[in-house]
Amino acid sequence: MVPSHSPGASWEVDYLHSNGLIEKTLFIMPPATPHYDVAAMWHAAQAGPGRILALPDYDPEGAVLTFASDGGIRERWPFAVVWDNTLGQKVRLLVAEQAKKSS
Repeated sequence: MVPSHSPGASWEVDYLHSNGLIEKTLFIMPPATPHYDVAAMWHAAQAGPGRILALPDYDPEGAVLTFASDGGIRERWPFAVVWDNTLGQKVRLLVAEQAKKSS
């Protein structure tokens, strides 16, 4: 999910939070692009009213984030994991960690 200040994204984050699904969701900080002002979008999401997630400052390189149930950052990976084939490995480790917690 890409965080945003839109009503739909706010509703989705609220839903994920109230249903205990924040920890199971990957959040994407898109890298900078000349075609869209991603930094402005990210800053608007940070300033949105009633934010549940402690969104970090924008990084033009982008990132993949996971959050704890309290909205704090749990994991932060460089966006490059999408391209270097390590995202799947990282997700598998998170799933295994969640399974251990549930046992």
